Amino acid sequence: MNESEFEQAIVDAARVFGWKAVGHRPMRTKHGWATGWKYDGVGWPDLTLIHAAHGLLLTAELKTTKGRLSNDQTEWGDTLSKLEATTAGVCRYYVWRPADWNEIVTLLSAGKATPPAATVQQPNPKPTHAHTAATAADTAGGHQ
Repeated sequence: MNESEFEQAIVDAARVFGWKAVGHRPMRTKHGWATGWKYDGVGWPDLTLIHAAHGLLLTAELKTTKGRLSNDQTEWGDTLSKLEATTAGVCRYYVWRPADWNEIVTLLSAGKATPPAATVQQPNPKPTHAHTAATAADTAGGHQ
């Protein structure tokens, strides 16, 4: 499963449970593909999810099983984690990988039962020859 498919699965689940989602779309420039940012946006997490009734704002950096955080992403993660500590958990930062799917749905559903399979399907990674047991670093995700 690529990052785009993973992101769409999360947004689909989030919408089932009443979340608003904001993401960023790559755009083609004369120099290739880029993400349009202003000011300090480089490295900002892939998804921002807001649930007004729960009083939560989540930011999530999405990675494939083997994906690594860039320096800019790490810097934003550190900044957002500090914000989480000063907002009593109202603003939260995560790094999510496909292996975190059950935890993601539990969080988005506020601990309620997961939605029927017909509504939101668990991401199904495409098997590869290199698909082996992941190391702890590869699957480190969840709440940062």
